[in-house]
Amino acid sequence: MDIDVSPLIENWRFMAQAIGMTLLLSTLSICLGLAIGIVCGTLRTYGGRLIDLAVGLYVDLVRSIPVLAILVWTYFAFPLFIGHSLTPVTGGVLALGLHLGA
Repeated sequence: MDIDVSPLIENWRFMAQAIGMTLLLSTLSICLGLAIGIVCGTLRTYGGRLIDLAVGLYVDLVRSIPVLAILVWTYFAFPLFIGHSLTPVTGGVLALGLHLGA
């Protein structure tokens, strides 16, 4: 059985660009998620009972929603609330950062 790798060799520039975009999205969303997670953890620890309940509600709600649904809502519905459209990279980083932060 022979494996044909010629499509990969022919499209190496596209694949390299895709890997670069994946690394960019991952890095930015991990940084945003880390910042949100630190704030949420600090508020849940030192914020008092009411803030602990509010942040706990955020964490439970975001963790119960699938990531794909958060991505779609962030890109399509969030701009309706703010009145400004988001680029795909901005929407992806925001959605993944909010999910990782929870």
